[in-house]
Amino acid sequence: FMVWKSVSTGGNNSAPGCSGLLAHCRYRYLAFLQGNTYSSRLKYMLLCGSTVFAAKQGWDEFWTRHVVPGKHVVEVKPDWSDAKNKLREIRGNQRKAREIARAGQKLALELLNDDALDCY
Repeated sequence: FMVWKSVSTGGNNSAPGCSGLLAHCRYRYLAFLQGNTYSSRLKYMLLCGSTVFAAKQGWDEFWTRHVVPGKHVVEVKPDWSDAKNKLREIRGNQRKAREIARAGQKLALELLNDDALDCY
């Protein structure tokens, strides 16, 4: 049975086997995986400034219609069967990887700031 622990507001998680959101920001590439229910991690991953790989999601948030595959994220097939090739391609073009990472971070900062959230 899972032992629940409180998570700090700083994004660090002490639950065994879990990485807090801030720990993800240490990585150059991040994979946004769909779960069985709504997942809110995409916005946090974009804010990290890492290159995010993601399949098209089955749901939308008010801001996700602005996410453009190839500009803000590296889009992979829903079954992730092309992920290895996509990673190889992006590793071979670090300039493109940095452009996608920066554009994703910029988009998240613009669309998820306090004023934008208040307006929503």
